[in-house]
This record gives sequence, structure tokens and C-alpha cells, in this order.
Amino acid sequence: MLKQAAFNFDERIERNGSNCFKWDFAPKVFGTSDILPMWVADMDFKSPPEVVDALSERVGHGIFGYGARPDSYYASFIAWAKKRYGFDIDKEHILFSPGIVPALSLCVTAFTAPGDGVIIQPPVYPPFAGVVK
Repeated sequence: MLKQAAFNFDERIERNGSNCFKWDFAPKVFGTSDILPMWVADMDFKSPPEVVDALSERVGHGIFGYGARPDSYYASFIAWAKKRYGFDIDKEHILFSPGIVPALSLCVTAFTAPGDGVIIQPPVYPPFAGVVK
């Protein structure tokens, strides 16, 4: 079991001027910078050192081709689903998606027909509505 390091969630990180969508583009979206932008899931705390270290190690070799998903990718999700929810999942039932919007789009395509109704319960991530149109 990995030891979880202490993390300072109270440290204020200045994100303005960092080309982040949440803070730098909010005035263009809302017409003012005098807001608390809770409209996008962009975190206002540093990434854990373990994540930064893993990414640094990965990019250190300088080659950025298409990566394969190793068995550990599947094993970690299978173990997590078992521990968290008691689910037994076969590796063959896991499909990779590069993001939630493409995954939702594939599900809508696979499980609905043109003209079917799809319920979207707001508040919800805005691109979800575009998937069902």
C-alpha cells in the first residue's frame, strides 16, 4: 500500500497569467474578472510531487510516440474497482477512451438511435449536451 503524503490544500497558487482556461479566459466568457470561476474543473492547488516526479521521469527520455497500455494499467483499475466497489471486472471488458466526452459520445452512439431521448441532469459539464445533439 502506498503511503499518502501530507498535502497543503490551503496554499494559494496564483494562476492568473498562466494561460489557464479557468482564470485567464473567464473575463472573455463572463465579461468580468470579478468572479469566482467554478465553471470548469481546473484545480487551484499544485499537483502532488509523486505525479510531477512520474511525469518528469516519463518525459525525460524525449520521445513522444504512441504509448501502449501495459498490463499494469488494467490491473490497477481492476484492483481499484474491486477494493472500492467490490466489482469483479475482466480485462476484456475494459475499453480505453482518451477522455470523458469521446467516451460519452461512443456510448450515446452505441446505445441510442436517432430520435431517442437522452436525459441530461443539470448542472452538468457543458460539452455533454453537445454529444446528444
